[in-house]
Amino acid sequence: MVAGKEHIMSKSSHRVTLTHDSAILLTPGETLHSDYFSASGALKAWLVFFSPTILEHLPQGQPGKKEHNTLPAFIPLSHSALLAPFFDNLEAYHYRNLLNDGMLHAKATELLLLINSLSPVPLHQLLDSLTGSAGFNTRFKRLIEDSDYLSLSVADLARLCNMPNTSFARKFKATYSITPKQWLLDKRLIYAKTQLLLKNRSVTDIATDIGYADPSHFIKLFKSKFGVTPHQYKSSGEKKRFC
Repeated sequence: MVAGKEHIMSKSSHRVTLTHDSAILLTPGETLHSDYFSASGALKAWLVFFSPTILEHLPQGQPGKKEHNTLPAFIPLSHSALLAPFFDNLEAYHYRNLLNDGMLHAKATELLLLINSLSPVPLHQLLDSLTGSAGFNTRFKRLIEDSDYLSLSVADLARLCNMPNTSFARKFKATYSITPKQWLLDKRLIYAKTQLLLKNRSVTDIATDIGYADPSHFIKLFKSKFGVTPHQYKSSGEKKRFC
């Protein structure tokens, strides 16, 4: 927090107040409600998101740090005023157009290592909380309740679960005994089968709905699974309706 005052409440109603030079680490998956106040009428704060990929490169342990069975919603950072020079430099680099991909990656790594030193909780536990079975199953269950996932790729599903592709595939296979690619294909084709029985749905429309821009590829996959083409299946369904 650079200027102003902010009250933040977690989904479990845990409350924390941030003032000048204070900083917290937010637990992955936390939902926040925020109110801010400032004598000057302005709030200035830095909010940084770290991807699971960069978290994978964290050191696995630090002397004197205790592992926690459950992570709190907010993790306060000690000596958080030490973050101010980092962000001052980052802002100066931005104004002078010195930030490029290489510089941003280096600064992100620097910030992560700095936070890892200031946090009382080992940061590799954040990655564990993202990739653990309970967290994975909760996020994935929430995702698949939305039928729009059928048009997504496996990489999209991994990103929505906040996991690197390799970790997502490994955890998915261990949890469901099937690869995410095969699972997604089966779900798409079963959905397509039900849609083909609807009078106003064309094969091309259905293929597009489930992420296949090339209908011929969809037709090939459908025939491989069910032994008939989508057109043949649709025709047989229409004949049964009129018999």
